[in-house]
Amino acid sequence: MSNIFELLHLSPEHKQDGDYGIEIEMEGAGLGAKPRSYWRVDVDHSLRNGGVEYILKKPIVLNAVSKAVGVLNDTLKESGAAVKFSFRTSVHVHLNVQKLEEPTLLNIIYVYSLLENVMINYCGDERKGNRFCLRSEDSEGVIDLSERLFKNGIADIGAIPRDMIRYSSLNLEALMKYGSIEFRGLAGTMDAKRITDWCKAIDAIKQYALKHESPVSIFNRFRELHTIPFVKEVLGDVFKEFEYKGMDKDIIRNFSLSLDYPAAYAIYEKKQKVKKEKAEKEPEEAPEIEMLMIKPWPAINAADIRWENGVDGHEHVVAGLNPNRAVLDEIMMEHVRAMPNRVNPAPRVRVDPLAIPPRPRVVGIPDVEEEPLE
Repeated sequence: MSNIFELLHLSPEHKQDGDYGIEIEMEGAGLGAKPRSYWRVDVDHSLRNGGVEYILKKPIVLNAVSKAVGVLNDTLKESGAAVKFSFRTSVHVHLNVQKLEEPTLLNIIYVYSLLENVMINYCGDERKGNRFCLRSEDSEGVIDLSERLFKNGIADIGAIPRDMIRYSSLNLEALMKYGSIEFRGLAGTMDAKRITDWCKAIDAIKQYALKHESPVSIFNRFRELHTIPFVKEVLGDVFKEFEYKGMDKDIIRNFSLSLDYPAAYAIYEKKQKVKKEKAEKEPEEAPEIEMLMIKPWPAINAADIRWENGVDGHEHVVAGLNPNRAVLDEIMMEHVRAMPNRVNPAPRVRVDPLAIPPRPRVVGIPDVEEEPLE
């Protein structure tokens, strides 16, 4: 099975080995000092008051998160910067999923969907309903678009307008750009422990996803454990940092909102299985057909017909001489009647105006009797 990097045909220049990319937005005075390691600094025009964004130069492992944030803290302190965090600032964490297979990535999305309110509660009240990190319950569009991926597969992400998912609390638009998914919930902060615990929770979701075959098995496990015991099993040691009164109601809410995801995946998985079985039964090389006989329709001149292999691997019909829809439909039907045992997909019809013959005639395939023109 292909991993996400291969499935999405990502550019080789975006291939990364690390696990976590972090972006920290901040406003204030005297910002912009360059740390000696880990970070680069960018201007972010969505911020105010001299705002900048510090971005890790490359993804790092979980154990290095606290050290990297410490280096940035030291740099800002030494430079005398006055750092301020407003509702516009946040900490974005990218989880590298390039090496994961499709079911595991869908597992991550589903587990996060079940824990979304728990995760956002950790981030603070100001992040609930925040337009820069919309939860599923803040926007029905987030639910519809997520369900689409469970039903059609991760590759369908390319057909989703980027602005429709870019500002979700779990930003999937980053998949096509970096091969990562972006967690946008955490408010702006330079607290190394707070950022590290947030990354630990994300890592716990990933590790839990790796233990399950599909969203269906996670769904069954949730029904077995129910609410808080399920969250404890997912988050493990970091659970105590996320626990709060009323958690069970929030979990039930998320379970209800994401109820269709496992069912949609079950349909997708079945389609993939049928597709694989069909591919295994097909011959390595389809038999070539040089010509195809067609019976002229009344008041319609016959077309010269020939077959050729297209760049997409399918056979194409090349037709000329008044190739209107009726003629093309007849070509398709005759193809089906003449070759009932073919396993190739139906031919694609292409009109070639240069293929007009000097006079109407009919050509045929081997072992098919030609019929004279009337």
